[in-house]
Amino acid sequence: IVAGLLGAVGSAVMIVGSRLETFGLLLAGSILQGPSFGVAQSFRFTAAAFFPAPQFSHGWRTRSISITVGCAVFAAGIGPEATRVVRDELGKDFTGGYTLLVGLYLAQALLTGLVDFQWLEHIQKGQQQQQQQ
Repeated sequence: IVAGLLGAVGSAVMIVGSRLETFGLLLAGSILQGPSFGVAQSFRFTAAAFFPAPQFSHGWRTRSISITVGCAVFAAGIGPEATRVVRDELGKDFTGGYTLLVGLYLAQALLTGLVDFQWLEHIQKGQQQQQQQ
């Protein structure tokens, strides 16, 4: 959740930096977005952790990774086109794209907040019990 919120704040800082044509603000906004990039890179591993064998068939684990990577590939195709469409919507170069990112980062934070991470603890406890037996 924090990474998504930092990404949204970073994009907002980049909007201001773009409007004021200030490189320092663009750089600061990019730095704030960094944690969100790191979290996004780990989504496929999180998807795999939710479906460990032996509780689930091996097919669910590979399917969850495939869905996650497939959505990332889809986003990689849609993202540049969406950014091209909204790029100059607010009167300055790239401010429309940064505004789009604010919404996407907030959606990421919201969706991450809906995930029941306690399920992972339940799975890990089950695995530990099986190893002890």
